[in-house]
Amino acid sequence: MKLFAEPDELEQWRKRYLQGGMGYGEVKKRLAELANQMLQPYRERYEQLENDNDYVEDVLSQGGKKAPSHRHRTHGQNPHRNRNRHQR
Repeated sequence: MKLFAEPDELEQWRKRYLQGGMGYGEVKKRLAELANQMLQPYRERYEQLENDNDYVEDVLSQGGKKAPSHRHRTHGQNPHRNRNRHQR
């Protein structure tokens, strides 16, 4: 709940919990609502990407073109590359 609720709402839940009589089902329902609110923009973006195959293919293609140039730039610069794996 701390990850999703605002401090004032969290305090209200804490007080209700300390008073007793609050069921976990009620808290789980609110937690699911808060989590869904937080995840909504990511779901919308996922849906946009899912419906725009041309854009996704373009991004993947561009990334595929960049990868070899990055590989050549960093080759030989890794200090762990030639290290004996059995040394500690």
